Amino acid sequence: MRPDNVLLFPGLDGTDRLLQPFREAAPECASVNVHTLPDDPAADYDGLVRHFDHLFDDLTDCMIFGESFSGPLSVMLANRHSRVVSHLVIVASFLTSPLPWFAPFIPWQFLFRLPMPSLAASRLIGSHQSIIPELKEAVREQSAITLARRIELISKINVEKEFRELTCPVTYLLPTQDRLVSSTHATRMKELKPDMRICELEGPHLILQTRPAASWIRIMESLVDSD
Repeated sequence: MRPDNVLLFPGLDGTDRLLQPFREAAPECASVNVHTLPDDPAADYDGLVRHFDHLFDDLTDCMIFGESFSGPLSVMLANRHSRVVSHLVIVASFLTSPLPWFAPFIPWQFLFRLPMPSLAASRLIGSHQSIIPELKEAVREQSAITLARRIELISKINVEKEFRELTCPVTYLLPTQDRLVSSTHATRMKELKPDMRICELEGPHLILQTRPAASWIRIMESLVDSD
């Protein structure tokens, strides 16, 4: 399979700021479009699906990549537009909440107004310290209230039903050093869809940003195997 038309939905920050290296590393046959999330605290996952529905109006074939926060969104879109989605790639993501039980009680809106601590950044990027300034800027591009709302949405999400109903092949790109989303989420997806391919890659949660070329290699291997 050739990834001719790729719709990429980013993680919690909702921006394309850190994804340019991944776009540049794409195979020549791939047209990668990063669709940034609207800075709208009223937008829940259903609202985001409606926001992006128009992208599929004139498509006859596409692949969807859903990173982290956008994993459930990508599942919902692939389920809704099964006629044109030929493959779904889920990156470091989940179907149900990966957050600890106490997450809803944390004052996220206040915390997102503060500069990102280096410790928090390191949990996302591991040893790739050079991108910390860009990461901090990406997080500040959208409002604290929107980011806090996305944490709330994560804490309540469950798209296992939509995932089971998918008709397209699915690949899960699993960073082996992910300190935010446990590998148990990939294992659960494999239980629900045994033919899903799990591609492990050494690296942190933000694997597309820190290892763009290697991510493409693992993804392309999965596409070849699914043909």
